[in-house]
Amino acid sequence: MSSKLDKTIKALASSTIIAASLAIVPAAFAEEVSYDASVSIANLYLFRGVDLGMSTGDPAISGDLTASYMNGYATAWASSGDATGTEYNLIVGYGREYDEFSFDFNLTNYIYPTSEEGTNDTIGELTDVIVSLGYGPVSFSHANNVANGTGISYTTFGAEFGDYNVLVGYNNDDNDEREDEDDVNMTHIDLSYAFNDNLSFTVSKVIAQDDGADDDSADEDTLFVFSLSLPIDVK
Repeated sequence: MSSKLDKTIKALASSTIIAASLAIVPAAFAEEVSYDASVSIANLYLFRGVDLGMSTGDPAISGDLTASYMNGYATAWASSGDATGTEYNLIVGYGREYDEFSFDFNLTNYIYPTSEEGTNDTIGELTDVIVSLGYGPVSFSHANNVANGTGISYTTFGAEFGDYNVLVGYNNDDNDEREDEDDVNMTHIDLSYAFNDNLSFTVSKVIAQDDGADDDSADEDTLFVFSLSLPIDVK
């Protein structure tokens, strides 16, 4: 079995184990808790305008399970395709909708148990506080790694036009602790088309980048992503 296929199978198996742990809830709430699950595959792992596979060509296969109670939720998610190693996300949040207005607040913990460097391999080492707002077709979100004081944040502005979506994202890396490295700030734009509820296509391009050098550049390759997501019946 090839190493790539082996890693993919391990990622899916790990995702199943994490998802199963979320399914255990007190019996008193069992009838009021709803579950959603899915499995997805994409030709690369696109995250905030960056190919996390570092152009290795590895596909990203992921699985997730969400348990929702009233307006709160908890999600376990796992994926392959990241050059750092298999990634797990544990998320807890709260969201509401009022007519055309919506908001969501969550804590997202990123875990890399297979990281060769041994960093961010336990719960709590890398956590984002994420706030999202929406009004009709327009959306805004801001993620800040305040839990670890890294100085890294990510802000997006988006708009939907039927089956099309436009998103502009700004990565701000202002880590004062890394004295030997320059701050890297990057802006990207994603254009997406949802063919249906399961299949979507995205074109992502870095349009501005500042790495602290005199000549700012945006010569990153344009990324083309297709993603197929299939729901899983967990009732």
